[in-house]
Amino acid sequence: MKKIILSTPANNAGISMRTADIDRFFQTPGHLGPMTPDENVPYRKKECSHPKGIVFSWQNPEMTPCTLQISVSPSMRKCRNHPAIRRKTVYNLVPGIPYYWRVVSADGRRSEVRSFTLQTDAPRFLFVDGVTNVRDLGGWHGIDGRKIRYGMVFRGAQFQTWPTTKHPITKRGIATLLDDLSLHTDLDLRGDDVKPFKGFNGKVRHKPFAIYAYATWKNYDIGEKPFGIFSPNERKRIKKMFELFATPSTYPLYMHCQGGCDRTGTVAFLLGAALGMSLEDLLLEYELSNLSLAQGRSRHTDVMLKFLEKWESYVPGGTIGEQVGAYLAECGIREETLTRIRELLLEP
Repeated sequence: MKKIILSTPANNAGISMRTADIDRFFQTPGHLGPMTPDENVPYRKKECSHPKGIVFSWQNPEMTPCTLQISVSPSMRKCRNHPAIRRKTVYNLVPGIPYYWRVVSADGRRSEVRSFTLQTDAPRFLFVDGVTNVRDLGGWHGIDGRKIRYGMVFRGAQFQTWPTTKHPITKRGIATLLDDLSLHTDLDLRGDDVKPFKGFNGKVRHKPFAIYAYATWKNYDIGEKPFGIFSPNERKRIKKMFELFATPSTYPLYMHCQGGCDRTGTVAFLLGAALGMSLEDLLLEYELSNLSLAQGRSRHTDVMLKFLEKWESYVPGGTIGEQVGAYLAECGIREETLTRIRELLLEP
């Protein structure tokens, strides 16, 4: 019998998950968003937030069924198995750590073992079939330069049908969340009375919160005044949410609203600031949603400018961490709670 010969990726390869669209985002002034306040941008029909997959290929002259095995161990312990004949595209591996792979055929042939590493040249976008705007909050630098851990907090859009698509999350997408990302908590920001997503079959804890966004969104719990997250009711909800973030059994967590941009973006901004992200990184992380089916998020829009003005009123001339910290203290969140969150979400 002829040997199985590996083709791609090359041994010891460094692999970028950036697509041409993601590259264009980082090269474009305004990051594909509006440069002037209140510019109205419609929904996008082309999905640009999905990362590039890793293409594994090999020569299999016998054309027998094979299994692509991927492991973090050079001895190939605890492999993740992917059935294929000669080619397989794999998504959602973690950047920055060495992986090892080989191919094993049904008739017992084994290839050599090769290694590769995903480059950390972009935030970790995730492919969840049928869902837009999914990415990992991990990888950004926080307090004292410590990185936020990968695989703990994911953010994205809802699992139901999106305005420019005809289908909700697929069975493959559900399997990605349950099996690949080991999702434990669905933090649903669309309302206090939203029902759990049936596709999880009770395997994921559902935590609904009726969160509003920014500093200017109308809060119907207290009437028409546009207070956003700064109303008394919202501060109570933020306190409960941060207590959830301080609970180890919460993770891995997926937080979402409808498009994963505004309410989700606001919570990600608060959490990222509490973890020590810089203002520039917080704004960039917010603008990444322009690659999704929803567009129009920019640091230059009126809603974001007013949001930043509100933070300046808390600690004039302070860092965004100090300003958000003052707000979280106003919400009744104790420093011990923030310390637990940082211990959970920041690398040593």
